[in-house]
Amino acid sequence: MHTDRSIQFQPALSGFMDAARWIAALAVVLSHVNAMLVPLLRNIDDPTRFEKGWGFITGFSHHAVVVFFVLSGFLVGGKVLRELRSRERPFSPRRYFLDRFTRIYLVLIPVLLITAAADAVGRGLLNGPTYVAFGPEHYAWPAYLGALFSQQEILTPTPGYNHPLYTLANEFWYYLIFPMIVAPLAAPKSWKHWAVTAFGCALLIFQAYREPWHGIGFGMWLVGALIAAAPANRRISKPLVGVLAFVAVLVLIRVKGGGSQNSLAIRSVHDYVVTGFFAYLLFAVKSSPDLRWKVVELPINARLADFSYSLYASHLPVLALYSTVIYQGTGFGYHTRATAPWHWGAVVLAVLLLEGIGFGLGQLTERNTKKVRKLIGQWAERPHGAVAAQMAPIQTTEN
Repeated sequence: MHTDRSIQFQPALSGFMDAARWIAALAVVLSHVNAMLVPLLRNIDDPTRFEKGWGFITGFSHHAVVVFFVLSGFLVGGKVLRELRSRERPFSPRRYFLDRFTRIYLVLIPVLLITAAADAVGRGLLNGPTYVAFGPEHYAWPAYLGALFSQQEILTPTPGYNHPLYTLANEFWYYLIFPMIVAPLAAPKSWKHWAVTAFGCALLIFQAYREPWHGIGFGMWLVGALIAAAPANRRISKPLVGVLAFVAVLVLIRVKGGGSQNSLAIRSVHDYVVTGFFAYLLFAVKSSPDLRWKVVELPINARLADFSYSLYASHLPVLALYSTVIYQGTGFGYHTRATAPWHWGAVVLAVLLLEGIGFGLGQLTERNTKKVRKLIGQWAERPHGAVAAQMAPIQTTEN
């Protein structure tokens, strides 16, 4: 979910990915704000035009997750494929895992603390109605321990009132499994590499058995990696057509798709349709080095994208606490219809609050990712016994 600053993309592609990341994160936030503070559109009798418009634009959270997965595969999986075929900068498992672990856990650990603290106040002290949405197993310590090992929705429930964290488990295991699956690219005739591939496939199958969407999501992630590895082709790349087609598909699925009321199979078909159209758009932008879209090259896109992960991971427990506080104080703020201007002001304030907290967390975590990796790399280079003394230095790279 983060643009790799060690790779030089053309300005349009880099800006496009940054814009896609922050817009996707905002879509998730808007969807959760809508679902928690006011009734869903289908539950409102005789909705106003404003309510119809608001309900429509806040219904793209799942599509945003699809976009995140394709982008992650493009950035992380694409880099793995490039390095496996590179002689100048070959793939380094130690460097790769350092990058991936710090990327996930530098944000995840403080988010778990934020989740526990927000839930303790909202659920424990204020006894907010919001928290009945999840059973007690979500608030028990095994759920938090499971999250530290990226087992959300695989072996343990998501921790606290923070269901979006289940996608971090997806990301973490995609990061680990993908290099295993493609290991033979480094040494096609090595039986050890093929054994690693078999283990990676078995691990993926087990996790998909435990949580079917885990396997479905890996397919989306893999599409992103393949798009990154595919050679550019300007003859079939029409970025403007890609944008229009992608937006049209999103609107069509939003209006006619049926949403969460569909079966997993139908939802998966919709997800792969969105994946395919977004992948084409990403490929079209990638294949157009002379493309100039001023709107995506604005510096604000990079600034907003730089804390998209922190925003995504932290917003829901904070929103649950916010909902509890204003609902107990005013009677509005938990599935209550907005009938006064100040109600919508409270909705806007919620979005601004979540964005502000996400930004602050990003300043403490994501902004310092490179520094943390450098510190860990320097520590690992020091001799810590006979085995550590023989280990090659870790090369760090900003992600």
